[in-house]
Amino acid sequence: MEQAFQRYTRAHHPSVLPRQKRLGVAVRNYRVPAWMAWRDGMKGLLYWGGMSYWRQTDDPWTQAPFYTGRGRAQQGEKGIVFHGESSLVYPAHAVGYDGIVPTIRLKALRDAIEDYEYLAILQRLGKVAEAQTIVRSLTGTFFQWEKDPAAYEKTRARLAEMIVAAAEASAKK
Repeated sequence: MEQAFQRYTRAHHPSVLPRQKRLGVAVRNYRVPAWMAWRDGMKGLLYWGGMSYWRQTDDPWTQAPFYTGRGRAQQGEKGIVFHGESSLVYPAHAVGYDGIVPTIRLKALRDAIEDYEYLAILQRLGKVAEAQTIVRSLTGTFFQWEKDPAAYEKTRARLAEMIVAAAEASAKK
């Protein structure tokens, strides 16, 4: 029987790392949770609030809505400020069309999902032990993980090479 497990990250709580839902935080922080999720056997990702707090500002392009750390969004109020809290898209009218425009956060989450898929492919190819070793070298614990973005790009390239090699070896059998 498969068991479900949920990990909840309150990105607006100052003691929680990785702080993946804020402007001004390294884009890498949006990718790290996917590596941890695969490492820990999690099968999904729920990202709450892709358009959070839009109602609190007339134009999120020029005045990013923010969460103050007091349980509500407020413009101009003092407190712990988390600009753009959870926003994954912006309204596109400011750039000349109807719809939405993806944020850097959303693009980083796409990369994270692709990273996870690379690891899942290696798992299906029977390379789970090798993949686990690599992931654990980057993500020791939920609070201790590699901070260098280049390490993730280098590792992703290594995973791709492993996938190609394993697929070629499998095809020769």
